[in-house]
Amino acid sequence: MSCLGYISEDSSNICCYFKDENGKSTWQWGLVPGTHAWLSIPGNWEQNERTGVKRFVANSSINEARIMEAAAVAQNYYKLQSYQLSSICAATGNASRNYPLVIQGKELYSQR
Repeated sequence: MSCLGYISEDSSNICCYFKDENGKSTWQWGLVPGTHAWLSIPGNWEQNERTGVKRFVANSSINEARIMEAAAVAQNYYKLQSYQLSSICAATGNASRNYPLVIQGKELYSQR
C-alpha cells in the first residue's frame, strides 16, 4: 500500500538553483529554448499521507534532458556562466515553496 496520495493533475514550473565557487547561490526559472518563456511541465502533485511532504511527478512525456536544457538556457540567458547548477525543483510561483521533482521515476531535487 502506497502512502502517497494523489492530489491533482496540474503543472509546475522548474526552479533552477546555481552556486558559484565561493558558495554564493542564486536561482532562476527554467526557460524554453528560443522563446525564453518559463518552462511549465504537466504532471501530478503527490503528497505523502504520513509526512505531508509534497512532490511533483512529471508526465512521462517529460524527460531529464528537457529539464537540463531549460536549466542551461536559463544559465546562459541570465549570464550565470561562472555558476554551476546545484539543484532543480518544482515550484509554482515566486512566493511558493520548492518541491522535489520526479522525472521518469528519478527525483532530481537533491541530486544536483
